[in-house]
Amino acid sequence: MSTISYHENMQRGSRDFPASFYYIDRTNPKYQMIAHWHNDYEVIRILRGRLELKLNGKVIVMEEGDGIFIPGNIMHSAEPCDCIYECIVFSKSIFGASAKCKHIANGFGPARFHNNADINNLFNVFEHLSDGDEFMAISLIYKLSYDVLNQSTNDKIADNKSMYKIKPAIAMIEEEYGNKISLEEMADACGISPNYFSRRFKEITGQTPFEYLLAYRVEAACEMLLEGSENVTDVCYKCGFNDLSYFINVFKKHMGISPKAYARNYK
Repeated sequence: MSTISYHENMQRGSRDFPASFYYIDRTNPKYQMIAHWHNDYEVIRILRGRLELKLNGKVIVMEEGDGIFIPGNIMHSAEPCDCIYECIVFSKSIFGASAKCKHIANGFGPARFHNNADINNLFNVFEHLSDGDEFMAISLIYKLSYDVLNQSTNDKIADNKSMYKIKPAIAMIEEEYGNKISLEEMADACGISPNYFSRRFKEITGQTPFEYLLAYRVEAACEMLLEGSENVTDVCYKCGFNDLSYFINVFKKHMGISPKAYARNYK
């Protein structure tokens, strides 16, 4: 199963179960969710505050008690405002009960709910997941899928074909963030001119390619600092920063705290 790379300390679940639970507060490296997509399905529940979620460019404002089901391959990002939220990411292999279930699940669109009992029960199971609870989790995912199937929603999300134009650049950032990456290299990977690439990237993600690269490097730095096996200087250079002072300034701008204090307070 391929999932977004939240830090292990935020995760509940077993390695062989195709679903994972994440608790996201201000200390989490993924608190500011940069634009991304994956094949897996995702459910988000807001515990506190406000989350401005973008799905293929459409803004959906979510508040305490709201939940949303997001099918695979939809570009999504989120801007939290004093927010604590939870995510469950699960593989579409869960819909393997029958060919018909797979077919129906492939046609799911996003669905938003408020104080939905099936979403709440699903998260409650994952918060205290133990052996055998996987059966309950799967049954609740199917119950929620029934809710999605039967909900009349105004949150119609158009397919954003433009996102496929920048996918090679995002893959390059994920793989090469520790090395020097130029605008020309990212544009070349996408097969388009640097100027056109920059405009498209900003339209789709809300960030310039350089802003996105910096945000991704900071996330990677947070995860290394939480693991505790690297000091701040080593993390700086492993994450593609060539100057320690600059790294500290960028980190503080994104996380509101210095790298050293972040590692001390949260690992």
